[in-house]
Amino acid sequence: MDHSSQDPAFDDVSVPYRAPRWWSIVWSAWGLAVGVLVLWLDANPWTAALWLLLGMSVGRWSLRVVARLDTPVLEWLEHFSSDPERDDRLHRMLLEGNPQSEALHRLLHDETFETAMIVPLMVGLVHGTWIGGIAGALCSLDSTINITASQGALCGILMGIIGVSFLVAAIFALLLPLDKTRPLGSRLARRVRMFVSPLFVFPLAWHCGRWLAKRHGGR
Repeated sequence: MDHSSQDPAFDDVSVPYRAPRWWSIVWSAWGLAVGVLVLWLDANPWTAALWLLLGMSVGRWSLRVVARLDTPVLEWLEHFSSDPERDDRLHRMLLEGNPQSEALHRLLHDETFETAMIVPLMVGLVHGTWIGGIAGALCSLDSTINITASQGALCGILMGIIGVSFLVAAIFALLLPLDKTRPLGSRLARRVRMFVSPLFVFPLAWHCGRWLAKRHGGR
């Protein structure tokens, strides 16, 4: 029986219910790599097995979690990046039927900049985990650091997520184009907001938690 069709939290799922095979393979390989490092450096087969299990679980279940949160994330992002003045100008330009106008392109760049604020966090969660877990486990090779490979992997994941998220945010803040007709102060404020966009995980998580509680409470 397909329980996903009976759960209202899956009514508007846009991500495949089952993770693609390549996704499961990649995360299982990551879990195996960290597990082998923990087994080698810590000589602890049980902890190594837990890391392998973690990688396999993420590969199997992470996209299902993303699928459940797809709607509240998009709702929050739409509310966060909404600009009535920009939307009105964009609507009027589209009605005028001149899709090649420079002003329209500037507005589209501006809108893309706003909606891209979720990207650094998403990239950090994936690539920061991949890189940080392995790099953190290898840190136990340094005798001056009093840490096990498993502890290093955990710390590495946290630092990797934060580091990669802010690195991507900084690149976006510097390189993504904005509507040049905006005042300089407004453009600077938007670029600063992009740079700190990984911190938006806290209000985003709050919104998703409220959304899930409301959906399940109304069942």
